[in-house]
Amino acid sequence: MGKFCKNCGTPINDNTNFCPRCGCNQNEVQPYNQALYSSIGPVRAKSQNKGSDNTNVIIWLLVVVVMAVGIFCIVSASRSGVFSDSPSFDIQQEEEIDALPPDYDDKSTIINDKSVPHNSGTITATEVRMRDEPNLKSNVIGYFNKGESVDILEIRPNWIKVKRANGAVAWVSSQFCTY
Repeated sequence: MGKFCKNCGTPINDNTNFCPRCGCNQNEVQPYNQALYSSIGPVRAKSQNKGSDNTNVIIWLLVVVVMAVGIFCIVSASRSGVFSDSPSFDIQQEEEIDALPPDYDDKSTIINDKSVPHNSGTITATEVRMRDEPNLKSNVIGYFNKGESVDILEIRPNWIKVKRANGAVAWVSSQFCTY
């Protein structure tokens, strides 16, 4: 082992034609200059896979972007109710029908249980909201099931006060109750 590679400074056998580290042709290499290499140390071979380093960086960036998009989609879906426990089929939404006509007289349009033409009604949609007052801003106190029979206690424009079989009393939007 009297020779060193001129390119990288790796010790090599005297009969070696190519450096095992950098592949440099040793037939053209001058004998090792110990003074030169002892002052600067062995030269490292340059990576021949530089392109693969860039490819790895690009792949990692893509993984991070895909994960960020996935997290964004999951958060958006959970906020919009996609992952809620309640079924989303056949659910009816109450429309903004609280506006009353200008000539509305609260006392003349209230119909109590003595003057209701039919004392029973049927809920026409799934998960219809039970409200404690006849307006969309009132508290939701439960939900009616589609086809549920109710007793009608009072009728107002756009709202019906009903009583369930279990005795619970609530208001329901008139668009979801037939009588």
